[in-house]
Amino acid sequence: GGYPDAVELPPWATADAVDAARRLLLQAADEAPATPPDKAVHDAVQLVRHGGRLMRRTAMAAAADGLPVAAPFLDDRVAEACLAVRAHERTTPWRYKPLLAEALRGVVPDRSSTRSTKGGTSPEYAALPHYRADLLALCENGKLAGLGLIDVDRLRSALTGVWTSDATPIMVEQTAGCERWLRDLDRAGQPTDLVTGAPG
Repeated sequence: GGYPDAVELPPWATADAVDAARRLLLQAADEAPATPPDKAVHDAVQLVRHGGRLMRRTAMAAAADGLPVAAPFLDDRVAEACLAVRAHERTTPWRYKPLLAEALRGVVPDRSSTRSTKGGTSPEYAALPHYRADLLALCENGKLAGLGLIDVDRLRSALTGVWTSDATPIMVEQTAGCERWLRDLDRAGQPTDLVTGAPG
């Protein structure tokens, strides 16, 4: 995923969830250090850090099944090399990821390095409707609902309706992940009220 420059809660988020998210975001904004003079470098570093957080979660999930995960583009030396390139040479509207294409010239097929499109996750999300029954089961006695963070009727409606964009399956995936996390915390005997800040 890209840098989270906007926060969008799913339609099934309750008013309490929205208020809690707003409070946490305002608190984070108050505690954040001042933006450095070179905002472009700052933003690039934030992108790398965000990617690292996503990959850490992926690696943890993969490790449970004994699968290794590598993220060479997030390596410090790679990030430093990219930032050493002048900003206007890192990207262009006329070529897809020019810096990456040049770095991998002769390593990947020319057809791949000259493409002008971006691979999507559509096949992954297209499979989600096959698991609607399992997803609907999350609506029953769910931890998120118990904490007052989701409206079960709206989530159920979204799960049984037609998905007209990638936004809904992405939000469903994130909701399922949060639900699973809270259930695992509960199983481990850890209090969810301290984690969420919601009434337990």
